[in-house]
Amino acid sequence: MKKKFNFKAKLIGAMALAAGVCAVVPAALPQTAMAADAVSASVPTGMYKIVRNINVYYINEDGTTTFGGSAPYTGYVSNKKMKFTFPEVKVADLFKDGLGYWKPDVETIPAVTATYDNPPAEVNIYLRKNEENFVKESKVVKRTIKYVKVDPDGKRSDAGGYEDSVTFYRTGYIDAKGNKVMSDWAGEYTFKDIEVPEIKDYTPDRAVIKGKTVTPSSADFTEEVVYTVNATMPTPLPPNPGPIPVPAPPQIPEGWYRILTTKNKNFSLDVNGATSADLANIQIYKKNDSSAQKFYFKYRGAGFYSIYTASSNSNSALDITGNGKTAGTNIIQYRKHDGENQVWKVQKNDDGSVTFIAANSGLALDFAGARCQNFTNVALWTPNGSYAQKFTLVAL
Repeated sequence: MKKKFNFKAKLIGAMALAAGVCAVVPAALPQTAMAADAVSASVPTGMYKIVRNINVYYINEDGTTTFGGSAPYTGYVSNKKMKFTFPEVKVADLFKDGLGYWKPDVETIPAVTATYDNPPAEVNIYLRKNEENFVKESKVVKRTIKYVKVDPDGKRSDAGGYEDSVTFYRTGYIDAKGNKVMSDWAGEYTFKDIEVPEIKDYTPDRAVIKGKTVTPSSADFTEEVVYTVNATMPTPLPPNPGPIPVPAPPQIPEGWYRILTTKNKNFSLDVNGATSADLANIQIYKKNDSSAQKFYFKYRGAGFYSIYTASSNSNSALDITGNGKTAGTNIIQYRKHDGENQVWKVQKNDDGSVTFIAANSGLALDFAGARCQNFTNVALWTPNGSYAQKFTLVAL
């Protein structure tokens, strides 16, 4: 919280304006910063004005400084050679509302003697955040998305989903009496639109979950998408459509791996929520040691693999939604059946990374915009050799 400085302007001293004597009053500050007892005066006849400026800067967290305001003090002398002493000033007295969580680099500005011909130098005060008095509060607003299947008999069953959230912050300080003085909650955030995934043999009640705008005062909320079974069930995919390539020794041994993004190895392929449920979204998320980021590679021959998820105890696989064969088709977790939409060619690249090519379409596994950040979505896309399609395997 950046404090808007509200300087006091005090009458430091006053003496009769006669020959050989002097007086000091503060120069006029901007109206918004002037104290109630501020004194503004024009130069008296036959007097000379000497000004001492006290400037305040605060030091930002990145080390830069920002000007906070100025408190000029003015003295008057009856001749140019006459000496005038500006008295000592306590820094805390410059601020009407106190220093808050700011700490000055000096507590006191010493007195200084000057003349009209040799005026005093400007004084710069630097304020740094006083961590002992600093207070930070947060509020989290969470969105929960639930996918529910409804069978012909009306029975509802969980079909997956995920959660995302936004955190709002405000800052403040502990005053001299031990009370918290906080800034107001502010800001708003709009959750992104979510395309509803396909579920084989079911139709959702909407195609897109529209993003909702929230503020710090908003409550957590849930969006539910209901899938109803289709009237005519389509013919299911055969367990292994098409011929399986002739087996060849695997370049990558079967086993458990973590699949990291080559662009930033602090992020990993991830099953949202580490759930075992069908239709759980596959995404990019910061590397951790959870089952959501562990995958078993089962060799199918000729460089092709099925990739099973630890979050489902290897009962589910990386799956191309609805056996889609177009760019943009979403990648999910689904119970394993080893159909062509669960078979991937692991293609090695010259830089040691790998690219996953879908057996059903020749499209590549791709994370949106090569963004190494939590909840980045994963889908099929035209192979292009970019970082969005390069991954580094780490054996577990």
